[in-house]
Amino acid sequence: MIRIRDIFVQTIRGTYEHNCADAAAAMAFDFVFAIFPGIIVLTALFTVADIPVEAFGTLLHDFGVVLPGPVIDVVEDNLQQVANTPQSAGELGENL
Repeated sequence: MIRIRDIFVQTIRGTYEHNCADAAAAMAFDFVFAIFPGIIVLTALFTVADIPVEAFGTLLHDFGVVLPGPVIDVVEDNLQQVANTPQSAGELGENL
C-alpha cells in the first residue's frame, strides 16, 4: 500500500523534474500580456458590430473572475471616454 507521504514526495519530485513551476510562470506571463490585446480586439469587434458600450461593460465585469477590479474599471472608463468622443476611428484619416 502506498502511503500519503510517498505520493506527496513523488508529486514534488515530478514537479521539479518536469519544470512545472517554470511552465506555469511562463503561461501566467503570456496570459497577462494576452489580455490587453484581446480587450482591444473585442472593443474593435463591438464597435464594428455597433454593440453598445454597456454590453461591453457587462462582458468586462464577467472577466472579473480573472482580472482585478481596478483593471476592469480603467478599461471601462477608457471605453466610455472613447464612446463619448464625437470623432470615430474611421474619420481620423479624413482630418489629417
